[in-house]
Amino acid sequence: TGKAVYHFLAGRGCSNRCSFCFTSWAKKYQQAPESLLVEVQKVMESKPGNVKLHFISNDHLKVPVGPRLVNPTIRIRDFLKDPTKFSKSRSFHFGIERFSEAGRKEWKKPIKNEELTQLYSVLERTNQECELFFIVGMPGTEQEFEEFLTTIPVEIKNRPRLFMKMTYLDPTPFTPLARYDVRQLGPVNREKIYGELISRSKRWRSYQVRQLAAETWRCLFRRCNDEEVLKLGNAPTKQIPYKEWLQQIEQKGLGHLLDGQQENMPWDNIEP
Repeated sequence: TGKAVYHFLAGRGCSNRCSFCFTSWAKKYQQAPESLLVEVQKVMESKPGNVKLHFISNDHLKVPVGPRLVNPTIRIRDFLKDPTKFSKSRSFHFGIERFSEAGRKEWKKPIKNEELTQLYSVLERTNQECELFFIVGMPGTEQEFEEFLTTIPVEIKNRPRLFMKMTYLDPTPFTPLARYDVRQLGPVNREKIYGELISRSKRWRSYQVRQLAAETWRCLFRRCNDEEVLKLGNAPTKQIPYKEWLQQIEQKGLGHLLDGQQENMPWDNIEP
């Protein structure tokens, strides 16, 4: 991408089976040989200027680390085992997915609350930043967030920064959540959540959240047959209350797509 960052596909699929993740259910797990990745890294490090390299892979332990490598996505437990292995990276991506420990366990993402608290402390000590990703919109999201707040120690420092990125649940094909009833989803109050975050720690930052109707449109698009796609139309671009948008879907005669229980899905005869 441009002159600053190069991307290299180091692996496909994922060896885990998180309930929400299309990658681990729909793609065969493959990983490029370590010798090839080391060679790619050497080539990039020989280039003049501030050139960065991003290895695209869900198996971070089989991907090299280095000062020119961009934001590796790693698992918290592996990072905490030996943070020194990742000392050359300035920042990280961590997929947390649910605010509560029980919710994460339900989705096969068993990150403990105490591991989150330990993560913030280690990153402060190593002066490294991170982005934490969460899936929201399900019933009980706000109650789960109250539990998540208890993992954050009260502090006035504003560095190193911790970024929260929230996206609404997108039930994707082949996953255990593929037939999730999207009528159960609801919007979250991003301003309220961010306000509560910084009231405990000034290190937190929060990205804007894409509107729920636009996220759910993608799910319904995948559930459509050829004729239904024409009825569905384009994704909403302007802000619209979610309940109002659901009513519009009903009025188009597409209400049967919302609960995900139609007998045949377009992907049923496709081999993942």
